[in-house]
Amino acid sequence: MRKNLLLTMCLAACSSFVLAQDGTNLDNYFDGNSEFTVIGTSSHSLNTPVDLDFHPAADRAYELWVLNRRSFTSGQGATTVIFHNAGRIDQSNEFRRDGVAGHFMAGATAIDFSPENENWGSSTGVLNANFQGTTFTGPSLWSSDLDIYGIIGNPASAQFNGSHLDMLHQSPWGMGIAHEVDNVFWVFDGFNGHVVRYDFADDHGPGQDFHGDGRIRRYPDVAVEKVDAIPSHMVLDKENNMLYICDTGNDRVLRLDITSGTEGSALTSFTEQLAEFREMDNPDWDVILTGLDDPCGIEVVGDRLIISENGSNDIIFYDISGDMPVEIDRLNYGADASSVMGLTVGPDGLIWFVDNTRREVVRIDNPNVVIFPTGVDNKATQTADFKVYPNPSNGLFYLESSNVNTDEMFQVRVYDLLGKQVHQQQNQFNGNQIMDLNNLKAGIYILSISNETESVTKKIIVE
Repeated sequence: MRKNLLLTMCLAACSSFVLAQDGTNLDNYFDGNSEFTVIGTSSHSLNTPVDLDFHPAADRAYELWVLNRRSFTSGQGATTVIFHNAGRIDQSNEFRRDGVAGHFMAGATAIDFSPENENWGSSTGVLNANFQGTTFTGPSLWSSDLDIYGIIGNPASAQFNGSHLDMLHQSPWGMGIAHEVDNVFWVFDGFNGHVVRYDFADDHGPGQDFHGDGRIRRYPDVAVEKVDAIPSHMVLDKENNMLYICDTGNDRVLRLDITSGTEGSALTSFTEQLAEFREMDNPDWDVILTGLDDPCGIEVVGDRLIISENGSNDIIFYDISGDMPVEIDRLNYGADASSVMGLTVGPDGLIWFVDNTRREVVRIDNPNVVIFPTGVDNKATQTADFKVYPNPSNGLFYLESSNVNTDEMFQVRVYDLLGKQVHQQQNQFNGNQIMDLNNLKAGIYILSISNETESVTKKIIVE
């Protein structure tokens, strides 16, 4: 089911929430209760959205950045729409365009944040960022400081060439980008047909132009092919050092061990001075999926891989706990073809994606895809069977269990979606027990019932 109205259901969370480490909570998307909820439209300045990412800081966890590619054949430059409190009742949005976006964000295709320093990178999807016919472009580095991005150097001046923090120029037709650590990013180089590792090292500051500390390593063995109008997103599984790449032109997905490979030949840059520019030989990589229909968006959560097919509008879920991915199931967004592009899993644990054709940001809702506050046990006991009803409720809930020792005392705690405990009581479950939450605001809460040996966690809704 597709919901056309914003905020028909408000699911709130923060980075104090954690996904189940194995990612299997995402399997609940296939219980028949999943719905597509439109969060942003063209009325929010979305025009050609291709990718999105949530800010990594805890106090900005529901700040969603959406990248509008605009034209990749002119000097318009990409733009961003920042949704504050995305998907919540107090959602707002702001449109930003760098003062020299026509160069530093020319035809941008992808965005990814660095949790370490809160910078973000964008891949530049043109042949030449000056539109002069030669090959001169590559990824850019940006600050997420809202006093810098789109503010400094807007308009450009002799002192500030826009607000960008850095740019290197060795990857024309950059179709995707994935963060590794600090200012290090991986880029899908559509012109040269392979992936490249970019280390911006120390950024040169807003609107400056020193590139001499940049380090670039090409992986020519990892062969890829671009499709002009469709980004080829990538994601790094940082726990396992595996880079997953949508090889869109070949309708497949690749996997690269980023710790592998040996230093190869040094390369010469004709456009900028670099601290290092070389090839990497004999990396460990393989083709893990074939026969896809223009794979575009990609995300990894634990042992689950999620891919959006631009050609079919399918969002496909895979189990990657074994040597090769095994498809679990798929959801279809329907309607316009060649529509779904970048996707991400938000701090609420739900999947968010952009619809390029409809100019929308969409969230896939499901009441059983549950995220738990830090410190709350998310592994329910296999013996205790607690019922909570009615749910939703106007504030009065009944707690019942038929298979616990009635002499035992259980701790009952309720947490809001920021992980703060808002209610506590003790109960012996010798029948129906009442939990009075009339003092709480309407919203979603996490109920934890536990003793020394057993624990059950449930989502409850106060209307």
